[in-house]
Amino acid sequence: MNNEVFELVCEQSIAGSNKLLARKGTEYGEVDDRLIQFKRQAVFENREPTEILITLMNKHVAAMSMMAKHPRNSTPKQWKSRTYDVRNYTLLLDALLKDMGID
Repeated sequence: MNNEVFELVCEQSIAGSNKLLARKGTEYGEVDDRLIQFKRQAVFENREPTEILITLMNKHVAAMSMMAKHPRNSTPKQWKSRTYDVRNYTLLLDALLKDMGID
């Protein structure tokens, strides 16, 4: 894959992630705190919000690991959905760490 095609793939993938992040933000977040779900769950489970986030992200990583065994058996839409989710969890982790004063 040449650089031009690679850059296009990256742009399209980032755009897809941004679109999903915006949609999920209205579903799961609140105006005051986009990270509230991780914080609430952490209180319920007596864990750190970062642990909750990683646990949720790992669900998608595990699914991708299974998909990777036979990559052609999954549709492009399934692959994009999982990669967008994992990418967004890493962005949410960046935000969560900053929110916790770890930046």
